[in-house]
Amino acid sequence: MNFQKIGLIIRREYVTRVMKKSFILLTLLTPVLFLLFIVIASLIFAYEGDEKKIIAVVDESEMLNKAIPDAKNIYFKFPQESLEQLKSEVKEGKYDGVLVLPPIQVSNKEYVPQYFSDKRLPLTLDETVKDVVRSKVRDFKLKAMGITAEEMDRLDTRIQIKPQSITDKGENTSAYSNIIGAALGYIMTILMFMITIVYGSFVMRGVFEEKVNRINELIISSVKPMELMLGKIIGIGGVGLTQFGIWAILMPIVVMIGQLLVPGAAQNPPQMNPEMMNQISEFDFGMVINEISNQNWLLILPALIFYFIGGYLLYASLFAAIGSALGDDMNEGQSLTLPVMLPVILSFYIAMSILRSPDSSLAFWTSLIPFFSPIVMPARLAFNPPVWQIGLSLVLLFLGVLASIWVAARIYRVGILMYGKKANFKELWKWISYRG
Repeated sequence: MNFQKIGLIIRREYVTRVMKKSFILLTLLTPVLFLLFIVIASLIFAYEGDEKKIIAVVDESEMLNKAIPDAKNIYFKFPQESLEQLKSEVKEGKYDGVLVLPPIQVSNKEYVPQYFSDKRLPLTLDETVKDVVRSKVRDFKLKAMGITAEEMDRLDTRIQIKPQSITDKGENTSAYSNIIGAALGYIMTILMFMITIVYGSFVMRGVFEEKVNRINELIISSVKPMELMLGKIIGIGGVGLTQFGIWAILMPIVVMIGQLLVPGAAQNPPQMNPEMMNQISEFDFGMVINEISNQNWLLILPALIFYFIGGYLLYASLFAAIGSALGDDMNEGQSLTLPVMLPVILSFYIAMSILRSPDSSLAFWTSLIPFFSPIVMPARLAFNPPVWQIGLSLVLLFLGVLASIWVAARIYRVGILMYGKKANFKELWKWISYRG
């Protein structure tokens, strides 16, 4: 194998693709589109709406004492008219609806007010009304039971389980260890999944386009098919890393620009229910940051790099083989790509499932199988799997890479010069087993 020729092919693949207008436009327009998305989404969340409702309240429960705060875009009135008179005034347009609050039974866990109107309340306003009434019902029940709000608040106890190791080999971790592990595993899984799918497909398309344009006939006369395939795979992989690197630099800048363009969005976040607000208020972000810093990054980062390289080479070589086996229509490759795509998709779902149980049998075995490990094992890294499992997984992965490249090269050397007909699985097997 001539590494000098492989280097020339890598350079050709990299330079020609990076200098294309489509690459430059896609790389630069993606952050711009992301900025546009941030601005539009922020404006939508900051928009309070112009739909205002005036609601007449009939307080049969006598719990409000004609005192209920006006909510966002809702104004509550306490007229003296009868219910029937108020319904007539709703028809005349004086009120948007009539809210009837029936008597409250302290022992009942369900309270059902009635809202009279020919037009239903929008979903957000409906939730606002329910929140206001829920708060007043709670205050009424507390007062009826002789319990003050302060006493009730003291009953709410924050529970956190702090793991403690028994032996010296164990690890004392914070209560947020599992949350951080799941979050990191989820991010790693998404990145590996996208990189494998997107840039593996780029390799297949690149091989197919050069095959259709008969460019490979000229190149193959001076280099071996294996050298051509490896050069193409590594070159396109370098293009992908360049694109991700540019995005990694531009995206934080884009986010900062978005915050400057829509300063009011941060002050008007979307409304959340009280339970979610309580969870956020109890969340100790300092402890979360400390937990992230305590992750074993000296192991995680190098392992991620090796899994990225291994996973990319494994799947990109197979995609290259598929691209060489296609006929004159790119759409013909769907039946051939299915066996390659299936392990990737299964790996994604397996990784999502093992985030709940990172040391299960499913997690262990799939993190060792080369077709699954580039996506599954990164999801386990944040949960500190045994080092020997990571080492064995990497060894098996790169053995799988060698086998995949060998199989792909056997298909590539024949398929790259075949025209007009898509190869089926029977023919692919003949190409792999062909000696010569």
